Amino acid sequence: MNDDPKENYIMLPNSIYDDLSISNEEVTVFVLMYKHYQLSKSIGLCSIQAIASMMRVNTVNNRNMVLKIKESMKGLTDKKYIIKFYNLSDEEITFEEATSHKDSLFQIELIRPPEDHFFKLYDKDIIHIFNQLHGENISKFNI
Repeated sequence: MNDDPKENYIMLPNSIYDDLSISNEEVTVFVLMYKHYQLSKSIGLCSIQAIASMMRVNTVNNRNMVLKIKESMKGLTDKKYIIKFYNLSDEEITFEEATSHKDSLFQIELIRPPEDHFFKLYDKDIIHIFNQLHGENISKFNI
């Protein structure tokens, strides 16, 4: 596995842009969850704190951001982009159990990108976007 963000990318289903019911917040959270997704196992490690950290957001005094991330994850679950949640012992857990604490680490099963209808998003671009937005008065979700 190559750890160079200039060469690593995530594959997302084209349908994510065609689905009018998915919000900007949900797309952003979905992209960040895919950064730690293992295609071979269809599972990724996740936590609310990890998503916030990738967005360069401090969650200590920012309950609104934690709430937006939770709401986005709930929406993605309802829309079947997130299939299941698991604890670190590979036991299935509920959304509420997974997101009960912002620091809780859990596993997520995401939909697999189709082999013929996907787009690539390079890690370097994701990093660049959030580095540019750090400290700006621009919503991290309207990118």
